[in-house]
Parts: sequence; C-alpha cells; structure tokens
Amino acid sequence: MHRALLRVFFSASALAAMVAAGAAETEGRPPHDPRAQDVVHGAPAEPSETWTIAAGGRIYDNRWEALDRPEPTTTNPAYPKTAKQTGAATWRCKECHGWDYKRKDGIYREGSHYAAIEGIDGAIGRPVEQIEAILRDANHPYTRAMIRDEEMRRVALFVSKGQVDMSR
Repeated sequence: MHRALLRVFFSASALAAMVAAGAAETEGRPPHDPRAQDVVHGAPAEPSETWTIAAGGRIYDNRWEALDRPEPTTTNPAYPKTAKQTGAATWRCKECHGWDYKRKDGIYREGSHYAAIEGIDGAIGRPVEQIEAILRDANHPYTRAMIRDEEMRRVALFVSKGQVDMSR
C-alpha cells in the first residue's frame, strides 16, 4: 500500500508540475490550465482513503500550492526563533517536521533546516481525531481560512497512515 500511495502522490505532483510548467508566471507562481483545476486542486465526490492520504501529503509538503491559496508573506510565529528559515517556508509542515518525518533525528538534524523540533513519525497509527486536535493547537497556528477542517483531516490521515520509510 505504501508504494501505491507514493505512486499516487508523485503522479499527482508530477501532473501538477507539468500543468504549471506550460503556463506563464503570474503573481510569483505559475498558473495551471483552467481545465486542470479539478485535477490539481479539486477533490472527488467520494474520495478514497488512498486519495485522501495522498492529498494530505501534498498539503504537508506545501499547503498553499496544494490548496490553491495565497503564499504566506510572514514567518510562522510558532517557528523557533533560533532556527534559520524565514517567511513562507516556515509555514510548510515539512519545514518543521522534515520531509523524512524525523526532523531533529532525520535529514534535518543539522544544517540550515535544523530547528530541534520533533518529527511526526511517532504519530504513525494514532487516531486521526487526536492528530487533528494537535494540528489545531497553539503550536500549529493555522486558521481555518488557511486550512479548512476537511483539509486538515487529510493531513491528519496522512500523518497517521501515509508515512513511508524515506530511508529506503
């Protein structure tokens, strides 16, 4: 199942990149062909668990690209003051928790992305509702305008069931 999820995630990401690459840049980000709106940013009427996990992974990577929302212009107030990143990057889940999900114990254990934050790998298998509550706490200052509840549920499902061993 993990390989299938990765294929879905990377296929969706590749499609989004191909659609965006063919268009002129507007407002600092490349638009996609209007015919691709539903593919890039839409949701099926009855999303499968696999689709929901893949969509949550896209939000984890870059929420404004995945959700077709404005890119943040400020630094996330919850991002550690001792860390080196600033601006929009600090609003990406992967920036705080790592693209390998291990953060301070993984690939971001040193260098310009180090921030001494826990990874999310300890949340594998936790109830989605528990993860949703964590994602709405003071350490995660995402408003419902930034990430709607249904979209945050996708992230929580990804955290619970969608993580794969990135060291393989």
